[in-house]
Amino acid sequence: MEAIVVLWGCENFRDYLTVMHFKIETDHKALIPKFSKKNLDDLSPRLQRIKLRMMKFSYIIVHIPRKELFAADALSRNTQNVLYKREELEAEIDAFIQMITSSLQAASRRLDEIRDVQLKDETCQKHSDYVLKGWPSKKEVHTLCAPYWQNCYEISVQD
Repeated sequence: MEAIVVLWGCENFRDYLTVMHFKIETDHKALIPKFSKKNLDDLSPRLQRIKLRMMKFSYIIVHIPRKELFAADALSRNTQNVLYKREELEAEIDAFIQMITSSLQAASRRLDEIRDVQLKDETCQKHSDYVLKGWPSKKEVHTLCAPYWQNCYEISVQD
């Protein structure tokens, strides 16, 4: 299961990861040799397929004890029972996004191009309006944004 999660994460963020060498941190010790040392012939067919799909990435995989995997630990907690002040949460999210974008190996010119395209995109504009002004009821949402309505509280605007 952990191998599938690693594969899913890498493939979901492939646009960022294919241009850089990165480190995969896991608390699953058994995964380390499967992704780094074992030959394809020594793996089960399912793991062979996963490892083949991972070959397009340049990575190292390391073991980190669970207690030291802060991001994964924080994300796995039940946030429904934790009360945050909106300002604190927004500040943390903003700091996290700034950290990620500063570590991207994309040129600032490319990031500006992406921003420009998003500013011209009707769906992105509708989403931005809804996030900043508040989402309407499900019946009143624009058809372009209807598929995203169920996740409306997970969408934010940054930069």
